[in-house]
Amino acid sequence: IFIYDRKMNQIHSLNRIASFIWELLVNNVDLNTITDKICNQFDIDRETVEKDKETFLNELKDKKLIRYTK
Repeated sequence: IFIYDRKMNQIHSLNRIASFIWELLVNNVDLNTITDKICNQFDIDRETVEKDKETFLNELKDKKLIRYTK
C-alpha cells in the first residue's frame, strides 16, 4: 500500500504488516482486534505486536496521516 500525503506532497510505502494494519484501520477495526489479527496472521508474539503497532500508529499520527488517541 502507498499513502499519498497531499499536504507534504509525499508518498509513503507500507510494508506487509503496516499495510495489514492500515486496511484494518480503514475498516474501523478496534486496536485490540488488530493486535489479535496480526498475532494470528503473522505468528508474532503479542508483546512485539503491541510495541510495533504503537510505534507505527505514532508515526502515522506524527505525519498527520491519522488521528489517534489512546
